[in-house]
Amino acid sequence: MEMTGEDYEDLHSRIFRGLVDVELQRRGGRQLNSVEQMYCLVSHFDSEVRNGGLAQFFTNPYGTELKRVMAGLREIGANEVLEILEEFLANIPREVDLTNQCEMGRYLFGEGLPAERLEYLNDRYYSYSDSFFRKMIDYARKHHIWTE
Repeated sequence: MEMTGEDYEDLHSRIFRGLVDVELQRRGGRQLNSVEQMYCLVSHFDSEVRNGGLAQFFTNPYGTELKRVMAGLREIGANEVLEILEEFLANIPREVDLTNQCEMGRYLFGEGLPAERLEYLNDRYYSYSDSFFRKMIDYARKHHIWTE
C-alpha cells in the first residue's frame, strides 16, 4: 500500500520525537550523530514555521541556526522550501541582523508589518508539506536514521 502525505507526516513526527528523546535524555550516553542532528535541526525549523510562519522561526532560538538550516534543506533536497526561505530573506533589509531574534522581531512585526506582507510565502511553504515530509523520510532511510 502506498503511503499518503499524512502517513509521511506521521512517520516524520515519530522519527523526530525519537531523536529528540535521545537528544534530551542522552540515552545510554548516546549523542546524536551529525546526520541525526541535521534531521532534528531541519525538523525544528519546520515545526517553527508550521506553528507561526517563517517570521516565528526568526524570532525564536533556532533562527540563529539559519546557515545550518539552509545547508540542511539543501542536503535533504528540499529545494522548494529553500527557495521560499531565500525569497523571504530577500525581503529583509541588509542592515537587519538575521540571527538577532530581537532585531528580526522589531523589523517583522514593526511599522508596516512586513510579516503580514510576506504571509503568501507561508502559504507556499504549507503547500509543499507532502513533498517536504517525503524528502525527510527519504533522507532518514538513506542515512539509516529509520529503516522499515
